[in-house]
Parts: sequence; C-alpha cells; structure tokens
Amino acid sequence: MLNVDEGEVFGFLGPNAAGKTTTVRMLCCLISKTSGRAWIGGYEVGKREDSLKIRKMIGLLPENVGLSYIPHGVSIVILRASLIKALQQACLCGRF
Repeated sequence: MLNVDEGEVFGFLGPNAAGKTTTVRMLCCLISKTSGRAWIGGYEVGKREDSLKIRKMIGLLPENVGLSYIPHGVSIVILRASLIKALQQACLCGRF
C-alpha cells in the first residue's frame, strides 16, 4: 500500500518499461486501470463519476507532449490559445 499525504512530493522511479508512465496515466484517469484499486483525495480511480474530480485535483506535465511536428511562431501562439480555451471550458483555468 502506498500513501502520499497532502503536501508531500513523491518521486516515481524505475527502469525503462517498468510501468511508471502507465501507472501515472491510470492515476490521472487518462487510461483505464486493468486491476486493483486506488483513491486520490477520497475519489476512486476508475469510477466514471470520480474521474473529472480527480483530474481537477492533480496535474501532469509529461516530458514528451506527443507533437508530431515542432510548431513555429504563430503556430505556438495558436496552440497556446487553444489550450487556454480548453482549460477554461473544463473549468480548470483557475489552477494555473
């Protein structure tokens, strides 16, 4: 059992292909869990009605954002504006 209390910082270390990214994606409700149980802030990971609540509580900044190209100039401004608009629509903008 792993328990990370509010205000604590937890490092997730391990060798390549050990499942670190998969675990973090499951905890962030970005992919479905295959087994086990986890709670974040009293909300159960994997419960549809709790997923948005969990996403509003935590943040994930991946090393690689998966862009298939490197945007330049105006494209970066448009991308940033699109992200801000999406955050506002999801009511998450107050967190940033």
